[in-house]
Amino acid sequence: MLKNWLHIFLFHIKSNKLFTVLNVLGLSIGIAGLIFAILYWNEENSYNDWNPNKETIFLLVNQIDENTFWTSGSAAVGSNLKSKSSNVASYCYLNGDYENDILRVGKKKILSDKILSAQSNFFEFFPFEFLEGAAKNALTDANSICLSQEIATQFFGNELALNKEINYKGNKLVVRGVYKLDKKSSYLPSCVVNFMDSRINEYINQWGNFQFVLLIKGKNAESKSELVSKINQLYFDNMVVRWAKEKGISTDEFVEKYGVSKVSLETLSEVRLHTKTGGLAEGKGNYKFLVIMLGLSILILFLSIFNYVNLATATAIKRAKEVGVRKILGASKTNIIVQFIFETVVIVLFSVLFSLALVELALPYYNDFLGKTLIIKPLEIALQLGVIFIILIVSAGIFPAIYVSNFEVLKVLKGNFSRSKSGIWLRNAMLVLQFAIATFFIVGSYIVYQQINYMNTKDLGFKANQVINVKYRNVYGEAEEINDKFRFDRYTTIKNELLKIKGVKQVAGGAFEFGNGAPTTIDYSYKDVSVSGQNIPVDFGMLEMMQIKW
Repeated sequence: MLKNWLHIFLFHIKSNKLFTVLNVLGLSIGIAGLIFAILYWNEENSYNDWNPNKETIFLLVNQIDENTFWTSGSAAVGSNLKSKSSNVASYCYLNGDYENDILRVGKKKILSDKILSAQSNFFEFFPFEFLEGAAKNALTDANSICLSQEIATQFFGNELALNKEINYKGNKLVVRGVYKLDKKSSYLPSCVVNFMDSRINEYINQWGNFQFVLLIKGKNAESKSELVSKINQLYFDNMVVRWAKEKGISTDEFVEKYGVSKVSLETLSEVRLHTKTGGLAEGKGNYKFLVIMLGLSILILFLSIFNYVNLATATAIKRAKEVGVRKILGASKTNIIVQFIFETVVIVLFSVLFSLALVELALPYYNDFLGKTLIIKPLEIALQLGVIFIILIVSAGIFPAIYVSNFEVLKVLKGNFSRSKSGIWLRNAMLVLQFAIATFFIVGSYIVYQQINYMNTKDLGFKANQVINVKYRNVYGEAEEINDKFRFDRYTTIKNELLKIKGVKQVAGGAFEFGNGAPTTIDYSYKDVSVSGQNIPVDFGMLEMMQIKW
């Protein structure tokens, strides 16, 4: 029977080459679009998903005003919170961003932009697999450093890195461990140092000094609300009450004039896509864009399915006599349905294979568009492709098959079926749906065009044409000559040398990057009014060079 169905199917492919090509191509493009969206979805949702404590590790978030949320917290919170709450298993302070600096081993040096300073229990919160050493005693003191497998290989090749010496910022550090970075995480440091303990001790009594990221591991996921309440109470007791007393006013008056930070906790599992802040070191995913991409790809797939059903019903009318003869010869309704579903299965199978080829070819361009390095993981995507395959068979195969199996024998044999109302209603409905979705994409494309044109022509308040942004690294160390004057003279020398280059008209510096916002915030007070000012340090000439108007 299958052999007979296959012969009939191949005969109709030869007779309807254009319809077959359109069906396969339409479905392939729709499936390829959905695969692209799924790859992006899988990538973003894989962040921290591997972490066994992702639901019990909480990021402390401070709400400074209605629209400002900080990941940084006070150095005094951790120890005080643990003494106040039995729901705190442990806590870890670390930098929110990586440092960019040079690591040295003898004469060999590597510039790394992912150096992280954290407390000794960092690997308890992010349990990366250790290839050398052990996570438990990897950052025992300020003289310890742990390397990623990549950095260790660059320095030591196939030799063991454990207990070797590395020079960083004038400090001689001992390698206590080598870990593997093979999973997506909010932190993916090239190396980790423990300079954090001394810094926390330095600021332990400064409740209003928010400069460190604080991760809190709770005893269970339900402890979040209790921890938030405890932290808010600590802030009130140690900031509002104390500062109100210093100013000689009541706490209510202080809150009314200066406000008070509100605290929330975000689980590690939600930080990547749902945080209110700018995210941790590896950044924040764009959840809205992710949903839009997925939604549009599903719409394109639906359009492909409607197109397939429309073409399938069109060709089915041509096969009406074949169905009529088969019914006369004894074929049951179920037999005809199964035959047409079999043909759909073959078409969809070819479409899936062709779509995978399209994705493989176009993936480099897609990665450039997203700024990512997505790859197809067969085991991960196999189940999702299986679900797509089943949905396509059900939506694109069963309905046309049932439609064909209901042909009336007498009408089709007389040849007047195609002119009857029942022979065209489904095709008309599919055409209306196709037209509606196509109209949506046309209107949407025009809106996107208008938005891009608006962005390209809008006055941004500065002129960026022919301006090159160069990242500049300060020099640090224990030598006496490395001081503020040394750094300033060095910067001035580099600036003057750049100005000597033919074609360079102006050079100016600033402790920021355009598009990244203000790097620091300081409270300014005037006549009992306090304002959190966002500060952007710039060199003389920056405003003139960028043509920023006063």
